[in-house]
Amino acid sequence: MLLADQARQRAEVVGAGALGLATAWHLTRRGATDVTVLERGQVAGASSGLSVGIIETQYLDPLAIEIRVVSMAAFGELERSGAIAITRNGYLRLAHREADLEAFHRSVEIQRSFGVADAGVVDRDGLRALVP
Repeated sequence: MLLADQARQRAEVVGAGALGLATAWHLTRRGATDVTVLERGQVAGASSGLSVGIIETQYLDPLAIEIRVVSMAAFGELERSGAIAITRNGYLRLAHREADLEAFHRSVEIQRSFGVADAGVVDRDGLRALVP
């Protein structure tokens, strides 16, 4: 829930999970000078605190890929500001059928169209080269 007083650029955000904190952050970026986040428990104390924090772009749907690309850019900005630390460790999705492999190749094309340079498809030998 968001309560806002535009005249004073003041807002209250109910909930200090991922969505509540993101909303508060975006409000400050849009000029709100007095943002209060209200939380009954602890920050990220519910489902937001249970995530393993993996952000990857290996989806098949263009919109799902674009959402992740935008999210990764936002997390990169937070990292550069010193607000968070990110550990990059890669991500591997295995194809079990030829159709999966074809879909992964299409996904890489879509990812590259959104500026993702490090996505690729590897075969068994390529995987052995990456992870001996």
